[in-house]
Amino acid sequence: MAIAEINARLSRQPVEHWVLLVWLVWLTFEYIGIGSASVIYFADNVESFLPPLLSREFAGLDNPLWDRFTAAGIDYMGLVYEVPIVRFLFGILPGWLAHGFIVTANYVAAVLATYVLARRTLRLSRAAGVFAAIFYSVLIPPQLMVTATGLLPMLILAVGFVLENPGRAGRWLGLILAILLMSWTTYFTQLIPYASIFVFVWFIFVDPRTRFRDWVIIIPVCITVPLLRLQEFQALTTLAPLSHFQYTRTVADAGEAFKQFIAFGFLFDGTAKMAATVLMIGALVFHAGLRKRLAAIFVLILLCGGLFALASIWFQQVIVDIVPFLSGFTVQYFGALGNLALGLGGAIGVHALWSWAKNSPTRTAPTIAITILAAAVIYPSLKQKYANGLNWVTRGTFARHFESPVLKDLSAKIRAQPFPERVEGYQIASAVLSGYGLETLGGDPPFYYRQYYEYFAKLVEPWAKGIFDDVWIGPQIRQKHEKIPGDMMFRGARLMLYPADYKPEVQLDALYRLNMMSLANVAYIVSRDRLIAPGLKEIRSRPKPWSALSHADKTRENVKANFRGMEDLYVYRNTRVLPRFFSPTRVLAFGDKDKLLDAIATSPTDTLRTTLFIENNAVPDALTKSGPLGDLKIRLTEYTSDKIRLALNSDRPTVLAVMNTYSPFWTAEIDGKNARIFPAYHAFWGLFIPPGSKEVVIRYKPPYAWR
Repeated sequence: MAIAEINARLSRQPVEHWVLLVWLVWLTFEYIGIGSASVIYFADNVESFLPPLLSREFAGLDNPLWDRFTAAGIDYMGLVYEVPIVRFLFGILPGWLAHGFIVTANYVAAVLATYVLARRTLRLSRAAGVFAAIFYSVLIPPQLMVTATGLLPMLILAVGFVLENPGRAGRWLGLILAILLMSWTTYFTQLIPYASIFVFVWFIFVDPRTRFRDWVIIIPVCITVPLLRLQEFQALTTLAPLSHFQYTRTVADAGEAFKQFIAFGFLFDGTAKMAATVLMIGALVFHAGLRKRLAAIFVLILLCGGLFALASIWFQQVIVDIVPFLSGFTVQYFGALGNLALGLGGAIGVHALWSWAKNSPTRTAPTIAITILAAAVIYPSLKQKYANGLNWVTRGTFARHFESPVLKDLSAKIRAQPFPERVEGYQIASAVLSGYGLETLGGDPPFYYRQYYEYFAKLVEPWAKGIFDDVWIGPQIRQKHEKIPGDMMFRGARLMLYPADYKPEVQLDALYRLNMMSLANVAYIVSRDRLIAPGLKEIRSRPKPWSALSHADKTRENVKANFRGMEDLYVYRNTRVLPRFFSPTRVLAFGDKDKLLDAIATSPTDTLRTTLFIENNAVPDALTKSGPLGDLKIRLTEYTSDKIRLALNSDRPTVLAVMNTYSPFWTAEIDGKNARIFPAYHAFWGLFIPPGSKEVVIRYKPPYAWR
């Protein structure tokens, strides 16, 4: 009887609900449907924040402030992906399931909330609601897991429900949940100020509210969403001036943005947008009763889809001369949110078209029109499916990236050692290694300390100089290369060892300065092609180098790895690696950073081990007055992301060198007394140790560490 009742209820569901369900399955199946072998876009923002989330289980703290696994150490807040709900999901679910769930939830929230928004707020037909939901979902990039786009319609709905009946506790609970979801699952630079401004404008033009009581609710909501991430805002304003942004990021071209704006690119860029725009024009011309709603929607499209994005670029160009680090932030995210308004505008056109179809004496013309428009909107989804299939074979899956038995074994081996050591990948993104709890030299977070970026650029300078001779990379990149040799801008903000061309056998020391890698504690290098260089000892091989395989063999290897993880890897031990903690016995000071980096680049590892390379203005007074330096015996007694404790033994004054990225927010205590950490070797730590010292405790205490 119960089954019969369920079947009866299901049969009464409108066909549009089944369409939306089928659409959601179509959209999301490959992100979760085949478990850890599901598609993952390991690029763009996913590469930036997924490995840090996975690496937290190795961090030694539940909620660390410092990420020691990426780029010799960076601030977690500098990742700008400190999203509490996402972090919680990765803490309780397997990584592949957490990733798939977040992508799927983004699509589900976007589709269902947009449908309800079209039906309930704009009073449109079911067909129009389906159009709006499908249109908006196909324009949400799947690789952007935690953006404001998926949750924006839900937040608007939640505010609207409370405004309709503020006396119902359930609606307030829904609004609070929507605020927390928006604030705590959206990465910071897409959250401020875009979502709040969109909501504000929505209730001015589309769902106009004139009562004071309503705005007493709307304005606090708009303020609360970004305010919940106040700590990140404080962190970014503190960290960004110390960052590499001046080297690697450029302000968007306002001239090009203006041309795109006056050409109405936000209306005609792509088949789906063109279809929505045609529908709006049709409704405007042929359906007078819908013109008022269309006018309100068009204002929203014009503002959030085009004008605000353009204005933010103009503002950035003006303010960047005053606050240079702002060049590092992408400001034109309004365009993505404008797609919601454009989809709703197209839905009004569908509403008019649907009315015409029902009243038309012949169904042929309306049917053809609806079919063409549906195809134009769904076409981008078909392209995405093709891209996902190609990505599945070429770029891989969660299993391929993060379930490699080789890398798991290497990670366990290093953690069992008395001192930490770093691993770097050649042809393999450093971020992949970070996800195994391996500490790396490179990475792909949005933020690096400037000194570290300069050090890495010097390390890759031989490779970069050859690239600039052979590959056209555009005038803007050449200008940036003049600022800093080895600039990596043409690979985005990524720091990694990737070839310009693939060869079965690579002379690694001809491309990169291995002495600088050794100084930075890179003890292992992982590759898919054979590497040759002095000091490299092969400890694991593969049957044949990757670049010597046929296209068919590469495909077979990739598909196998999609289910079992990468197994065929070369692993090399760097026999010249310097320890993470050591004590140089003499000091060499330089007048500027360029001379210092040049000296490091040309010094053998033995010299780097015994000599502290430092700039004149960084030499502490105690070191200047110390006289001859002694050797220091070091024993690591505690090692977590935010705290390091070392037992010491030396009868003479000495220097402790720590090959972690320098930050002014690391503090030290030597036998309970405060001591100053200074930049050593340009990018790392130095600490003067008085004679007879027994213990040093080093903690990370940034000014925003109030959570």
